[in-house]
Amino acid sequence: DLNITHILMGSDLFLNFNSFLNYQDILNKYYLIVIKRNNFDLNNYVLTNYNNYLNKIIIINKEYIGSSTISRKELVNLDKEVLAYIKENNLYN
Repeated sequence: DLNITHILMGSDLFLNFNSFLNYQDILNKYYLIVIKRNNFDLNNYVLTNYNNYLNKIIIINKEYIGSSTISRKELVNLDKEVLAYIKENNLYN
């Protein structure tokens, strides 16, 4: 039984997060780590659309152009700062 507390996703997926079934329940239960994927004002988007969940959404502002699917599987190709944050906070087991 895993004790999952964080969900890692790219901002491209996060832009559709509010279309997930029961997305509020997900935000109430887990923290989201959102990795910036393009030249998009992610901070303003979160402030505008998820104001009630600001303490549950962690934004990695260092733009990442790799695939989050591959990164989750292998934890390779991650920016050194992102990988250090994940390891330091024991976010991926």
